[in-house]
Amino acid sequence: MEKIKWDPSFGVNILDVDENLKKIIELINKIIDQKKSKKCDEEQLMETFADLTDFVRNYFPCEE
Repeated sequence: MEKIKWDPSFGVNILDVDENLKKIIELINKIIDQKKSKKCDEEQLMETFADLTDFVRNYFPCEE
């Protein structure tokens, strides 16, 4: 799986929103890196998924 590279076309030209979208991409890329790494265990991976889930749960209601 390829990592996601931030592209300005993803943005909405609202600094806070764009920064939050970048954070989501960062967490997704971290999961991709962990899946590729032989050193990453399931606990670390689940922790990153939990971080992503928490971030998204908090972020999307604020965006509305």
